[in-house]
Amino acid sequence: MEVSKNIKQIINILLGICLFTILLLISDASLIVFAFCPILLAIVYFSYGLGKYFLTIAFSLVLAFIFADFRFMALNILPLFIISLIFLLIIKSDISDREQIIISWIFISLILIVIYKLSMVVENIDIDKLANDLKKALEEVSDYKIAISYYKASFALYPAILSSASLIYSLIGLKIIRNFLSYKNIGKDLLSVNTFRLEKKDLLVIFVISIVIYFLLGFFGVNKTYIRINIIFMLFAIFTLNGMFTFDYILTYRQNLLTKTLQWFFILLFFYLLAIMFFILGIIDVFMDLRKKLGGIYGKI
Repeated sequence: MEVSKNIKQIINILLGICLFTILLLISDASLIVFAFCPILLAIVYFSYGLGKYFLTIAFSLVLAFIFADFRFMALNILPLFIISLIFLLIIKSDISDREQIIISWIFISLILIVIYKLSMVVENIDIDKLANDLKKALEEVSDYKIAISYYKASFALYPAILSSASLIYSLIGLKIIRNFLSYKNIGKDLLSVNTFRLEKKDLLVIFVISIVIYFLLGFFGVNKTYIRINIIFMLFAIFTLNGMFTFDYILTYRQNLLTKTLQWFFILLFFYLLAIMFFILGIIDVFMDLRKKLGGIYGKI
């Protein structure tokens, strides 16, 4: 009986390794798969322990190396393992939910930005080349003439775009893993994201960090225009997300014909029209704490 149980366990591990290897190999073609792999690895650790976690990584690397080259391993697979370790270390720490989100956001942002930059170096491309190619392609199919500086500025936004995506990914990743731990009664779920808000003291921290980044990157020769637009984009993203959390908090008090899920479906569908509203709402909430006022009127959630 014990032998049969051990064989079944070994088969399950091998099937899991094969499945994870397949996900690794197709992660280059699917952003969703790429994002899901570190979350799945973290769940493997909390479900089966450290030994099977590293066993999954080791065998997956060996199998993946058979079908992929070193460049793919370094730029696609290695970052997934590092991100999973970040999730593990943060969740196992005693820091608050807010701190977990911020720390994972910072590290994942740095990883993605470095990987993107390394990919550009390996492919021997830069912002100027990308801008010139796009300008040429668009002018071949349209009569619009746009200054090359606008194309360059658009491609130079990749750090802010990746950082914004990392913030959302950190929220989703931590929520999924912590929800799994709560379901298995081995941990606590993440607090409702609509309770996280920017405070006035956070503005000073954001301002100081922005100034440090501006002068530090400027010292290393980064184009100051590119630095400014990235800082502005990130500020817009942070305040917009704060506004979305505030709006979600408000929706919890409103009785509508549509469910909150359907409401958010239409909001995301027309996000490009509503982003400015969320941005303004996010700034107002910093100074007026709209969620506290609503809690005082309708009661706490």
